[in-house]
Amino acid sequence: MKPSRKGGKAPPYEEWTKDELYERAQELEIEGRSDMDKDALIAALRNH
Repeated sequence: MKPSRKGGKAPPYEEWTKDELYERAQELEIEGRSDMDKDALIAALRNH
């Protein structure tokens, strides 16, 4: 999934799998991602 895709066509993070969220957090080099649950990953991605 590509959240940067134009036009707001990407589904909200709540519809992503935990693995997809983790991969996105990895791309953004979010610290502590390996210890996060799905809700924490969503929050971290939104606050990045």
